[in-house]
Amino acid sequence: MSAALCAAVSSLTLMLGMRQIKERIAYSPKRVQPLAGFAEVLKNRYALAMIVSEFLKSFRRIASYMGTFLAAALLGDPTKFLLLGLPTGIGTAVGMLAINLLLKRFNSKQLYIASGVYSLLSNACAFGAGYMSFTRGGAAWQAAFIALLFLVGLQYGASNLLPDMFKADICEDLELHTRKRLDASLAFVITIGSFLGGLLVEGLWSQILYGGGRINFIQYKPPVEDVYLEQTLSTKIALLAVYTLGQGCFMLLGSLPFLLYRLTGARKAEIHRRVLLQREAIAAEREIVKTEG
Repeated sequence: MSAALCAAVSSLTLMLGMRQIKERIAYSPKRVQPLAGFAEVLKNRYALAMIVSEFLKSFRRIASYMGTFLAAALLGDPTKFLLLGLPTGIGTAVGMLAINLLLKRFNSKQLYIASGVYSLLSNACAFGAGYMSFTRGGAAWQAAFIALLFLVGLQYGASNLLPDMFKADICEDLELHTRKRLDASLAFVITIGSFLGGLLVEGLWSQILYGGGRINFIQYKPPVEDVYLEQTLSTKIALLAVYTLGQGCFMLLGSLPFLLYRLTGARKAEIHRRVLLQREAIAAEREIVKTEG
């Protein structure tokens, strides 16, 4: 039911968006070598910053693998992971609304870097509440931890929305310098960063959780016949640290490449203006060629 509802809402918003978008881009029918587009993207320093950022952010996914194990350790039942995921999801939705309001006062670069700092601080607070729950016990600390996950979710508003804004701005910067619309090449190259990070996450998370290799951090005792075993206090705290502090650290690291990002404010507006003029000139050139032909 939820999947059908999401599909219906996404289709409706997509159609509404298509009606609202007025911009038209003059594409060239000439065939181009796709690898040449990749090379142009890799020469752009802002695109490189985006690639590095997405690579670093992808390591946050390690925390998602720890969710059910943390629910078992903290709440006594892995099926109670919903109590951890739901506040974060609600916080994400609220954060996406908040970002739209904050963009009226701050630029995308400022908000993205601030969200990295905020992510680490909010996750540190959540770690503190979880630590107290493990060491002192009590439902109050469990409730505090779950409530703080809502605040953790707020930063996903920036990490979900702002990268698409960066891609659009970088695409215009590329178009201005190359006279080519490289949106597909840009999206592909940026995806490489998160894809490589995802491969490393897939190979590392089980070693981080269970140990047995060079990484023996959490040393979680695996379930036996679907029965989750009691863990040591040090294991519980290490698991909590990966779920909270690890996630916050990688979000902060993912925002740092944007310290050198300059496609904001007047510079961004000027690039957009020049791109529009360039498109008009290219369209006029093609009309002349058609007329002469």
